[in-house]
Amino acid sequence: MRLAEVYRQEDQGAYVLDNANSPGAYTDDNGFFVIPDISPGEYVLVIGDPMVSYTIVADKNGLEKVWSAEKDKISDFGTVLVNYTP
Repeated sequence: MRLAEVYRQEDQGAYVLDNANSPGAYTDDNGFFVIPDISPGEYVLVIGDPMVSYTIVADKNGLEKVWSAEKDKISDFGTVLVNYTP
């Protein structure tokens, strides 16, 4: 999984996944993950391999769910349920 950074300009927004530099992690056998040292900002969560098959975690309305990371704080993503088949 990787975090794609959200960029905003007025009322428009886009997210960008940089395969070389976007923060990421693998889950353990129970699905838990930790992504250390995230820069402050807004992110969407990308599950899978962006070069092959992936999904963006959505909110209850089907839109990309945006999480905020704050400086010197732990961001808890809570329980994330996705329907993903590679």
